[in-house]
Amino acid sequence: MSHTGDLGDHRFLNGLGIVKKSPMALTLLGRQNPLASPTEQLKMLGRTTSYIPFETQLDHIGLLPLRATGITVFQINVGKLCNQTCRHCHVDAGPDRTESMSKETAEQCIRTLAKTDIPTVDITGGAPELNPNFRWLVEHCVLGIGIAIVPPEFTRRQAFAFGEIKTNA
Repeated sequence: MSHTGDLGDHRFLNGLGIVKKSPMALTLLGRQNPLASPTEQLKMLGRTTSYIPFETQLDHIGLLPLRATGITVFQINVGKLCNQTCRHCHVDAGPDRTESMSKETAEQCIRTLAKTDIPTVDITGGAPELNPNFRWLVEHCVLGIGIAIVPPEFTRRQAFAFGEIKTNA
């Protein structure tokens, strides 16, 4: 497709030379919103005065300095592709995002997990089930530790539909 204007235009030439309006980008990144950048997010938070800073809150309740007490969840983010665009999504996932974890990276996650005694795996992302390696990853997590956790929007029925997936939960 040939681009006919700036990215805000969203019009493209199709193979017949007809201008066709493409679907509007839904995510912050797709809309080129400055808040797609973590740096810009931090700058905006720095200018906000309507909240008590995290460190101050910790100090008030006697938890400063914050210290790790161990790792109980191994979180694997498999990408940003999602069939929905939610305003509350902290990873800015959506249908116009294409980032997706490769099988090689998923294999590295499993090798790393095998070297630990972490009892829980949280597979997350945009919509984890849209990753082409999702089933493989879940199966190997289950083989390794016996527990697989899927995001709330991914029902147990959908998880079990992928095959003989068993959990300890």
